[in-house]
Amino acid sequence: MTVPFSTRRALDVQDLIDAAVDDGEGTIQNVVEAAIREKWGQQYGTGDQR
Repeated sequence: MTVPFSTRRALDVQDLIDAAVDDGEGTIQNVVEAAIREKWGQQYGTGDQR
């Protein structure tokens, strides 16, 4: 299940997201979700749940 998520991003962050997508890392959604899971997933006990 997914929920809408709309937020403003700094231009440098958007550039990083675009580069990851262009490099074949998936969609914008995949890139953002992977980054959040990597940073906080283990700390808050969610791991790699999707």
